[in-house]
Amino acid sequence: MPWFAQARDAADGRLSLQDGKLALEWDVAGSMPTMEAVVHMHQRLARATEGMALTPLTWTITHDLITPHPLGGCNMGRTSADGVVGHNGEVFGCRNLYVADGSIVPKAIGLNPSRTIAALAERIAAGIVADGR
Repeated sequence: MPWFAQARDAADGRLSLQDGKLALEWDVAGSMPTMEAVVHMHQRLARATEGMALTPLTWTITHDLITPHPLGGCNMGRTSADGVVGHNGEVFGCRNLYVADGSIVPKAIGLNPSRTIAALAERIAAGIVADGR
């Protein structure tokens, strides 16, 4: 029986376009303690159930991770110095331009983000209506 896990990494990776191609810059060091804890828990569960722990080669050899729920890119912040939108989803310096999707979540939240994104979108929409925009 396979064991699956989801954890919050250090959320310090950056995606960018380089020569028209998507590039990832990510240093595994900040996420290593979390990922090793996941591996050890899998091993513990496998032993407890008389199973065999098989850590994916993508982790043991190359320290690559899978990101099932990428977030960010248009981060929510307190000012334009640390984000693109404020708590109300409005783009700093662009009145009436709003972003209300997963791109405003600044870091991985460690679980399926669909409810968090829906709650943020509803809050932003309610704020737009309340302001009469």
